[in-house]
Amino acid sequence: MPLLIECAVTDPAAATLAQAWALKDACQAAWTREPARAADAALALASLATRARRLPASVRHELDALVAWTGGIADLVRGQPHAACDAFDRAHDQFATLGLARRAAETRVPKIVALAMLGRHDDAARCGEAARAAFDALGDRRAAAKVALNLGSLAQRRDEYRAAARHYADAAVRFARAGDREHSVMADIGAGDALAGLGHHEEARRLYARARMRAATHALPVLAALVDESQALLELAHGRYREALEGLERARRAYERLNLAPQLAVADKQLADVYTELHLLPEALALLDRAVATFGRLQMADEQAWALLQRGRALAWLDRHAEAQDALRHAAAPFGASAQAAGAASVALARAELALAAGDIAVAGAEAVAALRGFARVGHADGRARAQVLLARVTLAAGAPARAARRFAVAGERAAREQRLSLEAQCLVGSGEAALAAGDVAAATRAFDAAIARLELQRRALPGDDLQRAFLDDRLQAYRQRLRIALA
Repeated sequence: MPLLIECAVTDPAAATLAQAWALKDACQAAWTREPARAADAALALASLATRARRLPASVRHELDALVAWTGGIADLVRGQPHAACDAFDRAHDQFATLGLARRAAETRVPKIVALAMLGRHDDAARCGEAARAAFDALGDRRAAAKVALNLGSLAQRRDEYRAAARHYADAAVRFARAGDREHSVMADIGAGDALAGLGHHEEARRLYARARMRAATHALPVLAALVDESQALLELAHGRYREALEGLERARRAYERLNLAPQLAVADKQLADVYTELHLLPEALALLDRAVATFGRLQMADEQAWALLQRGRALAWLDRHAEAQDALRHAAAPFGASAQAAGAASVALARAELALAAGDIAVAGAEAVAALRGFARVGHADGRARAQVLLARVTLAAGAPARAARRFAVAGERAAREQRLSLEAQCLVGSGEAALAAGDVAAATRAFDAAIARLELQRRALPGDDLQRAFLDDRLQAYRQRLRIALA
């Protein structure tokens, strides 16, 4: 059913413009509340413009600009960022021709989102800075806050977590002062994501909890799903697989219900991350194949690269090494093109894991060091921790148990402090193996017992025997070594 916006204005031209602007506002409001309704509003506005061809030229041009603007929003909902960019440019140029500088600047705000989806981060940054300068000149603080929000999201995609946190914090304060609850919640979610990337997990949890409560209170289903997804990823980093699975499933169902193809594909990829960690590799590959295809269709290059990276890791664990190398090669190119340091470091880490499994210690060491430096450069706490553990494993494989033990100890203490159960268990297993290599059976026994205790905590928390068995499938080293010690 088409959207109808009532208007009390009697002049035909003024009445048509008033109704058109009301439809534009309805389209924008539906973007994060009822995305399907955004397309309805865009269609209704296009129909209105078609019926208004006898009105004065200035009115028709303004209507055409509004049709382009709402069409761009509908394109974003459908996952068509190229078409959205073109639509926003048409709207901008038409408003500028009409002398409506504020309206022209407003079309730049959603264009930042479209450019970021395409991986054109430098273009998005320039677009955002130009828009913010225009709003500052116009004295429009609320619009400048929206630009700050999008610049935060852009910095996040470029792995610039500190800059992202600053942008989000600034936007949150501005929106709160303006009484804009919806965008204030969005800023809280973004700030939580940036803090999680920096390793400030407790602060991130507090922000997520507040954002989730506010999204539910004010009926913002898309934002509630985004919080569920972000919280689930934080649980995954801590090895709390049950909570991660539950959160991602909630987010997936919400995106499916709201018909949000881009977000659904991202959730598929995130769920595949959990399945990969649980060693449910066929299930993970099925989700990743679907996500890779969807990201390709939607022209979301960065997201496709992350999915290809995880696909390479899953294939490596299945001993399909040639296919894994091919997937990693395809993942590396977009990361290099978009200057994503964390993405490039993640590819190096995956290549190090693959080389270590193949017994190529030199390559594994070089890639692990490259990964560690890349993560450290952007302050990516989770990646840096994983790289440190892998470098300790490489050191042990190279026949230097004393140095490996020191590295496992440092990484293990940090993992325990940050409550990263999975990494802590890996460090304890590595410490046990280093102790065995050094002939210290008592120390090895203590380390393996401690590792088993952490693994059992994670295993028992998983729902169902199948998940529990899959979880232990690639984590039996501590149990085997402990059994060997007992038998000896």
